Amino acid sequence: MKTFIIGCGSIGLRHAKNLIKLGYTIDYIFDIDNDKASKISDKFRAIKMKNTIEGMKKSDVVFICTPPDTHTKYMKQAITYQSHVFCEKPISNDKKNLIQILKEADKKNIKIMIGYMLRFHPGLIYVKDLINSGSIGKILGGQVKFGYLLSKWRPGEDYRKNYFSTKKTGGGIILDASHEIDYVRWIFDEIKSVFCISSKVSDLEIETQDYAAIIFETISNQIVEIHLDCVDYKYERSCRIIGSEGSINWDFNGKISFNKNNSSKKITKNYILNDLYIQEVGHFMKTIKLNQKNISDGWSGLKTLDLALASISSSKTGTKILV
Repeated sequence: MKTFIIGCGSIGLRHAKNLIKLGYTIDYIFDIDNDKASKISDKFRAIKMKNTIEGMKKSDVVFICTPPDTHTKYMKQAITYQSHVFCEKPISNDKKNLIQILKEADKKNIKIMIGYMLRFHPGLIYVKDLINSGSIGKILGGQVKFGYLLSKWRPGEDYRKNYFSTKKTGGGIILDASHEIDYVRWIFDEIKSVFCISSKVSDLEIETQDYAAIIFETISNQIVEIHLDCVDYKYERSCRIIGSEGSINWDFNGKISFNKNNSSKKITKNYILNDLYIQEVGHFMKTIKLNQKNISDGWSGLKTLDLALASISSSKTGTKILV
């Protein structure tokens, strides 16, 4: 399969390297920054395209690794030219035209996958299996947290020039940290209501929100609290799930504690970070070959976007939003 990478920043480079590790070639690349495109082109002997449409015409699979406000445009192009799509999260920053695009992709049997790599984290997979097996009884609720100072996210890059910093490009902690929103949907039930308070509380030079407190109510009346920020000097990514017969704690390092009947069991699911990205891309390419549904398709990505946008709307209006 001929591959086309749009966007030659850090995530585009990561996917390019991982495709090579999986035995694929990087055939075409495009970036509005010609210097970035040239570096990737030289590194992987890929053909640098003058525009995205020419690349779409020649490729079988497109990797969209650009700011969220460009995703819808590139997905529409890919579907027009019969290319499968791996799109970095979130699926977009705006729902406009997305339903039509996803329906057209289904009609043409074009696969779309959204890059929520936490679904491949061995610790979260283990937690999901524990929940599904009824190990802690009926799930009542939970707390989810992500926090880390924005200026530390991409060493060597000026955060003020990143899409996170502006509203127009789809920045802000709620959209950018939608991994947490996505895995709440995956681990708990689907969501029926959203309430959120968010704001810019720091001195970071951005125009978007950097701190958010979100409360989800699921269709089975679970209450899930989500804390998101990009101001904490210490990296933290974790969750706690509370059941009628016990609780589970998980953190990004793979440490899990399972508490039940006044006893506690601790395990660690060791992993290499890049393996999550390799596994998600490998999974996507396999589903194309086998004509199977993937674990994080466009419709799932749309549901996650709905919740992110509802959170933003709730924060603006100060009201609970039914979804």
